[in-house]
Amino acid sequence: MTHSFDMHEISFRDRIHFFFLLDRSGSMYGTRINTLNEAMANVLNELVNFGVKTEKEVLVHLLAFDNNVQWLCNTTAEHGVRVQDIQWTD
Repeated sequence: MTHSFDMHEISFRDRIHFFFLLDRSGSMYGTRINTLNEAMANVLNELVNFGVKTEKEVLVHLLAFDNNVQWLCNTTAEHGVRVQDIQWTD
């Protein structure tokens, strides 16, 4: 089931944090990981556009897991990275 929301309804802060939990375990091999990478590239691009349109600072936190858990792109729970500074690669 997919849940969506209208990002235009988010207007109460100048800084918005988005947290992503990304599965990169063995079960994600092949098409699944490719779909994840494509989706992340698309959503990050949409968040850049959202930040520009709404004049909001969009910060992203990326946490990946397999047998271990690792923060990606120099993010942590306390520290997000500006979405426009993330270069998503497969």
